[in-house]
Order: sequence, then C-alpha cells, then structure tokens
Amino acid sequence: MANSKTRVPYDSNTPLFISIMGGPGSGKGTQCKLIAQSFNIGHVSIGQMLHGEMNTPRSPHASVIRGNMLAGTAAPKEVINSVLVSHVLKTMGQGIGVFLLDGYPRNLDELRQFENIFGPIRVAVVLRCSEHVMMNRLVNDTLTDHVTEIIAGRLRTFQKETSLVVEHFHRRNTLRVLDGEQSIEVINQQLKTILSEFSSFYREQTVDEQLEAVARESKDSCKEQRAKERQEEIAKTPGPIHPADILYYGPWQKYAR
Repeated sequence: MANSKTRVPYDSNTPLFISIMGGPGSGKGTQCKLIAQSFNIGHVSIGQMLHGEMNTPRSPHASVIRGNMLAGTAAPKEVINSVLVSHVLKTMGQGIGVFLLDGYPRNLDELRQFENIFGPIRVAVVLRCSEHVMMNRLVNDTLTDHVTEIIAGRLRTFQKETSLVVEHFHRRNTLRVLDGEQSIEVINQQLKTILSEFSSFYREQTVDEQLEAVARESKDSCKEQRAKERQEEIAKTPGPIHPADILYYGPWQKYAR
C-alpha cells in the first residue's frame, strides 16, 4: 500500500481539496465560482449539492434533505458525507481532481469527518471582513430588513464555530488570510497568486475548455456581452497547462454510497 508521501498522477482517482472560508457575505462563493471558471478546479458548495440531491429522482436522501430544509435544520452528517463523496466521484470522472470547498468545513466536527474520509485539506484561505461590511452586503443583497436577525445569527455561528477551524489551519501552518473588503477583482488576483504556490496541483483550462465555458455563459442574455469579451481575450492569450501532481491520501472511495 502506498504511504502518505507517495506521489501519483493527476488522474489517479485521488482528490485534493482547498478550503475557501469566511463569514456570510465575505464573498467566498463568488471567488470560488470565478476560480472554477478560470481553472480546471471543482467548486464544492454543500448547499447546492444538497439542493441538487433533493431534486434528483429516486434519490434515497431526497425526503430527508427536504424535511431538514423545511425545518431549517442541518442535514445529517451521514447524508452530507454520502452526497459529498458521490459528487466528488462524479466530478473526477470529468477529469477534475482538485476542489475548492466553499465555506466548508464549518466546524471542527465537520473537519474531522471530512479528513477521516479524504485526508488533510491542503490549504485554507480566509476572506477576512468586518461584521459591518458583511451585514451591509447581505442586507443589500436581500433588500429586506426582517432578515437582519437571521444574518446576525449566521455571523455569530461563524465567529463561535468556524473560527476554531481557522485556528486549526493556523496551527498547522496551512492558513492564508486575505482582506475580503477589497474589490472582487483584487481578491481574485490575490487568490490566484496563493493558488500558484500549489501550481503542481492543478492545471489551467485549455483554450477549448475556456471557450466552452464562455459558450455556456452566453446562453444567459444578460451575460452575452461579457462572454464575447472573454472569448476574444482567451483567443488572444492562451494560457499554459501545468503538469499536475497530487498527494495520495488513502482509499477514501470506500465511503461512497
């Protein structure tokens, strides 16, 4: 059996994970989407995954997830783990072996469960924002006032539970911190710089892959002009493909349902 230092090819069925963390309204979801569009990296959003599973015909978890969402409670950890592993397996079947964890893990219990299945998260990036900035962003997004207390509750949860996860990565010397109050463009460039430290773990999309992504965006009429500009830019400046090389962490596939 390979040990923890054995190196294997990029397409070897071994995933690698990078956690993007921050309070509600810090912009972590936006940054994950932008990075996933630019590189051959998967975007893992637990909320989106559970919604997708809930709407999947004949899913054994659909009724449980729907019940939790209606009650406003978290899905059981067994369901989250099963859906997560299935999602990773499916995505890796498309040639993607590196994943951005969008706001996950949220607490130490989730961190332990995750790393028991997949092995250590390679690096965590925190988007640091003041409570005032995050609150304003979320209230402006929702355009309502009655959600203020709900938002405040989410902030308290982040400060109480997720801060312990941040401290864990700090002690492990795998934490990077960015100023989340900067512009989206500036944060995105800084995040790419951090990821370049691990350039051997991912490859940039090919020109064809980027053009295909742009074509999908163009289906939305509101994005047609932006897609055209990106298409022209990509055609002029094709990016290099980095050789991919990731660490082996063990037979995590046994956790798939």
